[in-house]
Amino acid sequence: MQNFASLIGQWGEFFSTTAQISGGLVGLVFVALTFKPQALGIAGEPGDRTLRRLARQTFLDFLNVMLVSLLMLVPYSELQIGASIALVGGIGFGRGLQRVVAVLAGPEARPRAEVVRLFLLSTVGNLLLVIAGLAAAIGRIDDTAFWSLVFTSMILLLVSGTRSAWMLLMHEALED
Repeated sequence: MQNFASLIGQWGEFFSTTAQISGGLVGLVFVALTFKPQALGIAGEPGDRTLRRLARQTFLDFLNVMLVSLLMLVPYSELQIGASIALVGGIGFGRGLQRVVAVLAGPEARPRAEVVRLFLLSTVGNLLLVIAGLAAAIGRIDDTAFWSLVFTSMILLLVSGTRSAWMLLMHEALED
């Protein structure tokens, strides 16, 4: 990529904004979940596994947006940023796939289609981070492709996290 440092500078406001948004959303989701601890099984009751998985993925989506945003604000090299983004995306991708499989194989009575769609949206967002990160780390991506992948992944993760947070708050909507 050409003049990576100057391009990061041009994107600084975007990453600063997404870091603030995702940090705020993590806090709001945490507060919202404290109002429904029984539904998630965090108050000594069995709770709903699907909702608990969704809550974990929601936190991970917002945390990944925040981590990538913060990484992009630090003046690292392409290799360092690429490797870091690939690692963050890889963890999110792996956890997302695990949760998709668990929901599809689980005995939960809740409708799976909407939850699986949310997990897949998150998984695709994280996969794009892996691709962008690895390609940047080995120097095999042009500027436009890199920034397009990172931007798209950030938007997918924010949309996925926001939709998941809404579903967690309105968890009765999951019931048949």
